[in-house]
Amino acid sequence: MLQVRPYVVGLDAGKEDGTIRKDADPRDFLQLTGALWRAAHGPEDRAPHMLALILDGLRTHRYEPRT
Repeated sequence: MLQVRPYVVGLDAGKEDGTIRKDADPRDFLQLTGALWRAAHGPEDRAPHMLALILDGLRTHRYEPRT
């Protein structure tokens, strides 16, 4: 069975120091990153970019589109 505890500890630490959103849930993180194993390998590998998007979404800053 998958051990979720390391993710919980990492998310909890980030929530405490203010770098991770307060509503971040380890179950959401695991579900989102689960798709990475299906990403294509080789030149069309998008997994690193997809992971960066997921991690960016956990941070407390908000993206403000330019108008």
